[in-house]
Amino acid sequence: MRARRLTLGAPHLRAAARLIQRATGVRIDIQPGIQPGGRDTVGQPGGLPAGGTPGRRGKQLGIVGCLERRIRPVLPPGLTIVQSAAVEVPRPPAGHRAPHGLVPDLVVCPSGFLDSDESLLHPRAVMWAAVVLPDTGDRGTGPGVRARYAAAGVARLLVIDPSLGTWHSLAGPDGGGGYRHAVSGGYGERISLSGPFRCRVDTSRFPRYGAPPGPA
Repeated sequence: MRARRLTLGAPHLRAAARLIQRATGVRIDIQPGIQPGGRDTVGQPGGLPAGGTPGRRGKQLGIVGCLERRIRPVLPPGLTIVQSAAVEVPRPPAGHRAPHGLVPDLVVCPSGFLDSDESLLHPRAVMWAAVVLPDTGDRGTGPGVRARYAAAGVARLLVIDPSLGTWHSLAGPDGGGGYRHAVSGGYGERISLSGPFRCRVDTSRFPRYGAPPGPA
C-alpha cells in the first residue's frame, strides 16, 4: 500500500506543537523555513535564504543599517524595529505553495514580540517592512517580492534595488498580489514614509552594486 503524504505549513505545525505541549508539557520549537534535510523552502529575495546561499553583502547591510538608524528614533511607544524577523504567510497565492515565512530585512512591529516565544510574526502585526534586494542579476525580482508581500497581507513595504539604484514605497495590499498605493523613485530622491511613524529618508548616499564606494 502506498503511504499517504501530507505537506504541513508552519501554522499547522505550530498548532500541533501547542497541542503536544498542553498534553505532555514538552515544548516544541518550529524553525521557520527549514525542511527535513536542512533545505530552505523559498530561496528568493525577501524570502528565506536558500541553503548554501552566501550572506548579505556589505552594501545591503549598510542600507539596512541606515534605514534602521533613521526610523528607530521616530517610532511611537509600543513599536520597535527589528532585523530579519520571519513573517507568516497565512494563504499562498493561487497555484503557489506557501512558504513557511517571508524574512524582510527590517520590520516595524509591536514591542511585545521581543518578549514572546513566537518565531513568526502575523502579517497584521507588521506595521512596515523593508527589503533590500540582493544582486542576483535578475531584474525581475522586484515585482516578485512585491507580489509575495502583498499576497501575505503586509500593509506597508519598502523595496530598495541597489542594482538599479531605485526604490518603491508601497501600501495597501489590493488582494490580487499588488498594492493600491505606490511611489517609486531613484537614488538621490528622498523617501517619505508614513503610517505608524513619519520620516523622510535620504537616499543620496545609498551604495549601488558594482560601483566604487562614494566619498566618505
